[in-house]
Amino acid sequence: MARPGRVLLVVAAAVLGLRCCFVPSPESRPKVQVGINAATAALPWMLMAQEAQAKYDPILDQDGNQAKWGAIMVPLFTLVLPAAVMGGFTLYFLSDEFLWQDRPETERYMAYQDAMEDIPMMKGRKETFYGMVNMDDYEKGLHEAWEAAKPPGSTVTVKDKMKEMSTMNAPLFNIYRKQYDEKKAMIAAGELSA
Repeated sequence: MARPGRVLLVVAAAVLGLRCCFVPSPESRPKVQVGINAATAALPWMLMAQEAQAKYDPILDQDGNQAKWGAIMVPLFTLVLPAAVMGGFTLYFLSDEFLWQDRPETERYMAYQDAMEDIPMMKGRKETFYGMVNMDDYEKGLHEAWEAAKPPGSTVTVKDKMKEMSTMNAPLFNIYRKQYDEKKAMIAAGELSA
């Protein structure tokens, strides 16, 4: 059993600790004179600014009057120019031209792809396996690997899975698959060499 002196010591320490944790009441704080501190800090700067204005006069017109370029330049560079730039960017951002290189659905991207396909050296360049893998050999190897690894009793075939993937909402796969089928037809027709 703990001695009562220890319990009282812990309670007293907790009360003193809590008293130090809270902000004192407004009555217990010393009174501060409001306004004098701000004026005292600003006064030297206000006085020096008038002297600097009088001494430093960079641009005088022919009559000796100070040219007030700030009256034109400050609003121009802080209001008009940023508003024009941001407005132009907003219009560009909302147009079909914005990031057309990364958006295959835009008209400009499709026109660019058609123009590139007209160049014989560039034909089929966006296809995933172009120049690296023979697709027939790839599908044959995929079929063999699936037959070796598929669980017993499975009725899934590679051909069915490829057909299912062609109807999925996977735009890049569908684009490349369509290009591959077109290329395969062109090879069969003799328009393109394998």
